[in-house]
Amino acid sequence: IFRCLRSERAKNDLLKGWPLWHDDQYFIVGHTVMTGLKSTTHSLRELHLLDAGAKLFLHFGFDKATVADVAAEAGVSKGAVYLHFASKEALLEALIVREMQAYALAWVETVEADPQGGTVGGMYRCALKTLNDNAVMSAMLRQDPRVFGNYLRKSGNFLAGSRSGASRKEFVEAMQQAGAIRQDVNPAVTAHIMNMLSYG
Repeated sequence: IFRCLRSERAKNDLLKGWPLWHDDQYFIVGHTVMTGLKSTTHSLRELHLLDAGAKLFLHFGFDKATVADVAAEAGVSKGAVYLHFASKEALLEALIVREMQAYALAWVETVEADPQGGTVGGMYRCALKTLNDNAVMSAMLRQDPRVFGNYLRKSGNFLAGSRSGASRKEFVEAMQQAGAIRQDVNPAVTAHIMNMLSYG
């Protein structure tokens, strides 16, 4: 069903083809996030803050980690954190965006490098391998309450609907538009199969 994305054009078309939600920079579909036409830029300090947030949220959980903890871990003042992120929640959502983007790009590269990466089995094998290398994404896929805590209860949170069949159907349609999946494949049926393989 799946063809490896051998060309940069096919890869870029796929990475730009999933616009469900956006805030001028980010485009999100289901539990995969890509940058849109604008490239995502972070200052070095922002990257350090995101790294610090990832370490603390994974270790202590979103509810227990504080902005002061993030500042201390990053070696900056608490006020410096607020120069880049309006709140701890905003920092978490920026982290989610970054990790989703990193996961998606790593997944595409893993699929391309795998001779069987263009098959359904190969796609899932590559996804599991990529997830195993990204602790934040693994926690996101599980919607781990220890890591994300009360954020999961927020209406419209970035993780809501990550198990949505509709999201997978739109993912398959976007892959077809990018030339990564044959046009004669039924997106709804393929999405249903993907859900069964993922969640049983």
